[in-house]
Amino acid sequence: MLPEFNKWLNIITFEYEPDDIEYDRERNPDLTFITINNIHIYFHVEYDDEKKNKIIDYINNL
Repeated sequence: MLPEFNKWLNIITFEYEPDDIEYDRERNPDLTFITINNIHIYFHVEYDDEKKNKIIDYINNL
């Protein structure tokens, strides 16, 4: 099942977040993101590479 287009999916709860959430680096300095296959994956800046890779692998296996 693919997530709905342009929706924020919380992978902990598997619920979509409200549509009006927007990423703003100034308002969210603790977040960083990467893009894989047009999917933006947001991480807390303190996540280490192992944790990031686990999340990326999980997303790739959805």
